Amino acid sequence: MSARTKPNVETSEQPYPPIVHTLLAMSGQDEIVIVRRSFVHLTGSLESGMMLNQLLYWQGRGARADGLLWKSDADWMEELCLSRHGVRNARARLERLGLIQTRVMRANGSPTTHYKCDLKRLEELWKSFLGVERKRWQAWLDGLDNAKTGTYKHSIINFPV
Repeated sequence: MSARTKPNVETSEQPYPPIVHTLLAMSGQDEIVIVRRSFVHLTGSLESGMMLNQLLYWQGRGARADGLLWKSDADWMEELCLSRHGVRNARARLERLGLIQTRVMRANGSPTTHYKCDLKRLEELWKSFLGVERKRWQAWLDGLDNAKTGTYKHSIINFPV
Protein backbone atom coordinates (compact mmCIF):
# COMPACT_ATOMS: atom_id res chain seq x y z
CA MET A 1 0.00 0.00 0.00
CA SER A 2 3.01 2.23 0.42
CA ALA A 3 2.92 3.84 -3.01
CA ARG A 4 4.61 7.21 -2.88
CA THR A 5 3.25 8.95 -5.93
CA LYS A 6 0.18 11.13 -5.91
CA PRO A 7 -2.80 9.85 -7.89
CA ASN A 8 -3.56 11.80 -11.01
CA VAL A 9 -7.11 12.98 -10.34
CA GLU A 10 -7.20 14.45 -13.85
CA THR A 11 -7.10 11.01 -15.46
CA SER A 12 -8.66 8.98 -12.69
CA GLU A 13 -10.98 6.25 -13.89
CA GLN A 14 -13.46 7.12 -11.16
CA PRO A 15 -15.31 10.34 -11.99
CA TYR A 16 -15.53 12.74 -9.08
CA PRO A 17 -17.99 15.57 -8.56
CA PRO A 18 -16.31 18.97 -9.10
CA ILE A 19 -16.09 19.82 -5.39
CA VAL A 20 -14.57 16.45 -4.48
CA HIS A 21 -12.17 16.77 -7.43
CA THR A 22 -10.97 20.13 -6.08
CA LEU A 23 -10.59 18.78 -2.54
CA LEU A 24 -8.56 15.82 -3.79
CA ALA A 25 -6.31 18.15 -5.77
CA MET A 26 -5.79 20.33 -2.66
CA SER A 27 -4.55 17.45 -0.49
CA GLY A 28 -1.01 16.41 0.41
CA GLN A 29 2.28 16.12 -1.39
CA ASP A 30 4.82 13.34 -1.23
CA GLU A 31 6.84 13.40 2.03
CA ILE A 32 5.21 16.67 3.06
CA VAL A 33 2.18 16.89 5.28
CA ILE A 34 0.22 19.95 4.39
CA VAL A 35 -2.90 20.64 6.33
CA ARG A 36 -5.21 23.31 5.08
CA ARG A 37 -6.71 25.48 7.76
CA SER A 38 -10.08 24.88 6.20
CA PHE A 39 -9.72 21.13 6.91
CA VAL A 40 -8.83 21.93 10.54
CA HIS A 41 -11.89 24.19 10.85
CA LEU A 42 -14.09 21.68 9.03
CA THR A 43 -13.14 18.84 11.39
CA GLY A 44 -12.58 20.90 14.52
CA SER A 45 -9.06 19.68 15.27
CA LEU A 46 -5.57 19.85 13.81
CA GLU A 47 -5.09 16.09 14.07
CA SER A 48 -8.32 15.16 12.29
CA GLY A 49 -7.68 17.84 9.66
CA MET A 50 -4.26 16.28 9.03
CA MET A 51 -5.72 12.78 8.80
CA LEU A 52 -8.48 13.92 6.44
CA ASN A 53 -5.89 15.63 4.26
CA GLN A 54 -3.81 12.47 4.04
CA LEU A 55 -6.83 10.23 3.44
CA LEU A 56 -7.72 12.45 0.48
CA TYR A 57 -4.11 12.28 -0.67
CA TRP A 58 -4.25 8.47 -0.60
CA GLN A 59 -7.74 8.30 -2.17
CA GLY A 60 -7.71 5.84 -5.03
CA ARG A 61 -4.43 4.28 -3.88
CA GLY A 62 -5.89 1.49 -1.78
CA ALA A 63 -4.36 -1.91 -2.34
CA ARG A 64 -7.87 -3.34 -2.52
CA ALA A 65 -10.21 -3.32 -5.51
CA ASP A 66 -13.09 -2.05 -3.33
CA GLY A 67 -11.29 1.26 -2.66
CA LEU A 68 -10.39 0.53 0.94
CA LEU A 69 -6.94 1.62 2.02
CA TRP A 70 -5.20 0.36 5.07
CA LYS A 71 -2.84 1.94 7.52
CA SER A 72 -1.77 0.84 10.95
CA ASP A 73 -1.69 3.25 13.86
CA ALA A 74 2.12 3.06 13.63
CA ASP A 75 1.92 4.12 9.95
CA TRP A 76 -0.25 7.12 10.90
CA MET A 77 2.04 7.98 13.82
CA GLU A 78 5.02 8.12 11.47
CA GLU A 79 3.21 9.90 8.63
CA LEU A 80 1.51 12.57 10.76
CA CYS A 81 4.00 12.80 13.67
CA LEU A 82 1.19 12.06 16.13
CA SER A 83 0.97 9.92 19.24
CA ARG A 84 -1.16 6.77 19.19
CA HIS A 85 -3.73 8.72 21.23
CA GLY A 86 -3.69 11.53 18.63
CA VAL A 87 -4.23 9.05 15.78
CA ARG A 88 -7.13 7.34 17.54
CA ASN A 89 -8.80 10.64 18.46
CA ALA A 90 -8.47 11.93 14.88
CA ARG A 91 -9.95 8.72 13.48
CA ALA A 92 -12.82 8.78 16.00
CA ARG A 93 -13.67 12.39 15.12
CA LEU A 94 -13.71 11.67 11.37
CA GLU A 95 -15.97 8.68 12.05
CA ARG A 96 -18.32 10.82 14.17
CA LEU A 97 -18.49 13.36 11.35
CA GLY A 98 -19.42 10.54 9.00
CA LEU A 99 -16.43 11.29 6.76
CA ILE A 100 -14.87 7.84 7.04
CA GLN A 101 -15.88 4.29 7.70
CA THR A 102 -13.35 1.93 9.22
CA ARG A 103 -13.08 -1.76 9.85
CA VAL A 104 -10.30 -3.97 11.07
CA MET A 105 -9.21 -6.68 8.65
CA ARG A 106 -5.97 -8.47 7.95
CA ALA A 107 -3.27 -6.72 5.93
CA ASN A 108 0.04 -8.51 5.50
CA GLY A 109 -1.15 -11.08 8.04
CA SER A 110 -1.89 -8.61 10.85
CA PRO A 111 -5.16 -6.99 11.95
CA THR A 112 -5.06 -3.49 10.48
CA THR A 113 -7.57 -0.66 10.21
CA HIS A 114 -8.98 -0.20 6.72
CA TYR A 115 -10.41 3.21 5.75
CA LYS A 116 -12.95 4.37 3.22
CA CYS A 117 -13.73 8.06 2.70
CA ASP A 118 -17.38 8.89 2.23
CA LEU A 119 -16.90 11.41 -0.57
CA LYS A 120 -20.60 12.16 -0.81
CA ARG A 121 -20.67 13.04 2.90
CA LEU A 122 -17.48 15.11 2.44
CA GLU A 123 -19.10 17.11 -0.34
CA GLU A 124 -22.26 17.63 1.74
CA LEU A 125 -20.31 18.69 4.83
CA TRP A 126 -18.02 20.98 2.81
CA LYS A 127 -20.95 22.82 1.23
CA SER A 128 -22.53 23.36 4.63
CA PHE A 129 -19.19 24.43 6.15
CA LEU A 130 -18.69 27.08 3.47
CA GLY A 131 -22.13 28.56 4.11
CA VAL A 132 -21.86 28.97 7.89
CA GLU A 133 -20.01 31.49 10.03
CA ARG A 134 -17.16 29.96 12.03
CA LYS A 135 -18.77 30.42 15.50
CA ARG A 136 -21.91 28.56 14.45
CA TRP A 137 -19.84 25.77 12.87
CA GLN A 138 -17.77 25.42 16.05
CA ALA A 139 -20.95 25.26 18.13
CA TRP A 140 -22.14 22.42 15.88
CA LEU A 141 -18.82 20.61 16.34
CA ASP A 142 -19.06 21.09 20.11
CA GLY A 143 -22.46 19.36 20.01
CA LEU A 144 -20.80 16.55 18.06
CA ASP A 145 -18.15 16.18 20.76
CA ASN A 146 -20.82 15.97 23.45
CA ALA A 147 -22.74 13.21 21.66
CA LYS A 148 -22.78 10.05 23.73
CA THR A 149 -23.64 7.70 20.87
CA GLY A 150 -20.28 7.87 19.08
CA THR A 151 -21.92 9.01 15.85
CA TYR A 152 -22.66 12.52 14.70
CA LYS A 153 -25.51 13.91 16.76
CA HIS A 154 -26.84 16.53 14.40
CA SER A 155 -27.96 16.08 10.84
CA ILE A 156 -25.81 18.31 8.67
CA ILE A 157 -28.58 18.30 6.10
CA ASN A 158 -30.72 20.15 8.65
CA PHE A 159 -27.86 22.41 9.69
CA PRO A 160 -29.06 26.02 9.53
CA VAL A 161 -27.09 27.71 6.77
